[in-house]
Amino acid sequence: MEQPEQPPQPPSAEVPQVEVTVRDALHSLTAVNQDLFLLDYGNVIIQRRYQSLKTVRLLGGGLGGGDLCQAICVGRGMLTAAILGEDSVPSSRDILRTIKELNEGDNCGVFVIVQAGPDLFNFGLAVERANADCRSRVKLLSIDDYKGDDEKVRYSCGFILLAKVLGAMAELGFFFDEIYNCYENIVEKIVTVPLHYEHVEVGLLKRQSVVLTQDFVKRFQTIIDKKSQFNLSLHPSVPTVILINTSRALSRLAELGLVKQVIEKLKEWGVSIIRLYYGSFITMTLRTAYLTVMKIFDMKIIEYLDAQSDASGWHQVCQFLPEITFQREENPGLLQKSGKQEIFKGAKLGQTQSKICAKAIEFGCEALMSCERQLNTIDQEKSRGNMGSRLRNMAEHVQKRLINSKLSVDCPYALFKKLGVMAESAIGGAMGSIYGVLFETAANVFGDLPEEEVVTPFVWARVYSIAANAVQQYSTERDDVNMFYPIRCAEQVISKEMAKGQHYLQAFGLGVSVAEEAAIRTKLPLCKYPDVGAHAVGIWMRAVFEAVKLTSMPDGCDYL
Repeated sequence: MEQPEQPPQPPSAEVPQVEVTVRDALHSLTAVNQDLFLLDYGNVIIQRRYQSLKTVRLLGGGLGGGDLCQAICVGRGMLTAAILGEDSVPSSRDILRTIKELNEGDNCGVFVIVQAGPDLFNFGLAVERANADCRSRVKLLSIDDYKGDDEKVRYSCGFILLAKVLGAMAELGFFFDEIYNCYENIVEKIVTVPLHYEHVEVGLLKRQSVVLTQDFVKRFQTIIDKKSQFNLSLHPSVPTVILINTSRALSRLAELGLVKQVIEKLKEWGVSIIRLYYGSFITMTLRTAYLTVMKIFDMKIIEYLDAQSDASGWHQVCQFLPEITFQREENPGLLQKSGKQEIFKGAKLGQTQSKICAKAIEFGCEALMSCERQLNTIDQEKSRGNMGSRLRNMAEHVQKRLINSKLSVDCPYALFKKLGVMAESAIGGAMGSIYGVLFETAANVFGDLPEEEVVTPFVWARVYSIAANAVQQYSTERDDVNMFYPIRCAEQVISKEMAKGQHYLQAFGLGVSVAEEAAIRTKLPLCKYPDVGAHAVGIWMRAVFEAVKLTSMPDGCDYL
């Protein structure tokens, strides 16, 4: 018997799971703004014309996540390029490669614009390395305009305004120093505060609207109160630029209603608004908007804000191809991949000093490896409990190279260069970048010394001091709660004792003791253990000191 024909089955109700990566999103930007394309590594979006630009070039970047606020600022009149991470900050290697790419050709230098916070270390490390390799100047420009209490806020709209002003200046051909002077003048005149609001129903149709909470009054007082450290000294004669960053969840009616309320409040307080921008520049949480205020010291700033830009983050587009398509082409860039080449320059160590240096590295590695479980236990109190394993990974890599004679212990420049790269990759995270900055700075100082210069204890002390200052430059946390605290405390004591004429072993020993005590003091209230990074510093510093003391000549005439 013939079976009846089965009716067609309805399509499955299940929605296929599609993972959208940061790179996928950047490809979409190349369809919206056809003056952009992607490089073939990392998540780098760049202006198509960058190779022919003879002006200052601007690079932005940070964590990709769900918001691409740096990428949407790439375009004529704003950023030249942006580099984003996927689930974390991009590596300093990719950042450095992008800086070098921008540094190719005839240009006036590179500015790297970054929001102050966790991103600074990776970008700072890349800038430190770039300044040693690039022929034109590279400088990091950070902005810390957010003055709210929410520590989860990673980016704010001060970055957008800063990129627009400096990007317009670069487009107009201003020189490196002129742009940097403008940055110094405006960066402290930009403040961002939260705008909290409540949803209400209005009218016969019960339309959804919003009203500002009283919290906004308190927040804005930090800008206009003369006693506040964030006071901008605003009054009717001072021109002001306002940017209101709203949530995408708001209806257009509610959004414009919020803008109206903000304008009315600012007028009540005598704020002179000459430019107003609003919209969803950066993704916000529900029931939260942000108000960015920029005090204008020079009316030319308004000209730069009004200047043409095709960056999609400035609500303009550039579409010149016959059809809107994803720009799938990828460019390998101007830099050619070449084999790793170790450079030996700067002051060198004698045979005895090299042996002492090797023994110090050996002791430091063994100490960290033997304390793996202890450090993991300490780290487990606040984090993932793997810091001991990460430091052991670093120590094993260093020890293996030392045993196989692949560490140039007689050339401090090459040695610290290698240690910086290994620390960043083997340890990872912020701690890896901190050690990277420390070692990279030390390498550059040694590399600048004449080859014939004798490396005395005073040279070591000076290098340590400069390296510690470099780490502090990129730190935004309190010094007494992290690994930098024992490093700084030891540096201060060693410098002081050496200046008094103390023997280097005595000065070093006092510095190590102070570092160990400082590490203990990083223990926070209600915590059982001190900071794991600070504790690790105390461990390897003690081991290095014992190695130096053991191998140095009894009369102390040998230099280290």
